[in-house]
Amino acid sequence: MSSLHWLIKTLVFLALLIAAVVIGVNWYLSTDDEREPSRVAFGEHCASCHGVDLAGTSTGPALVDMRLQHGKGIVELTASIN
Repeated sequence: MSSLHWLIKTLVFLALLIAAVVIGVNWYLSTDDEREPSRVAFGEHCASCHGVDLAGTSTGPALVDMRLQHGKGIVELTASIN
């Protein structure tokens, strides 16, 4: 009987371990976009002025569907932002 008891405990442990791994992987994959570094940086430094949807606000212009006004390349735009 003790070997049956040991087998049941082992199977329960494995089931819980597999469930924890599945839940962890699911969380990791479903929150990948939120943790992506450029999205995090945009949310912290740019979204308050340009809007979370890039459509602009009263304090910053839209970043999509418009002609750029403060430079045509990365160097010019970075200088304008700074």
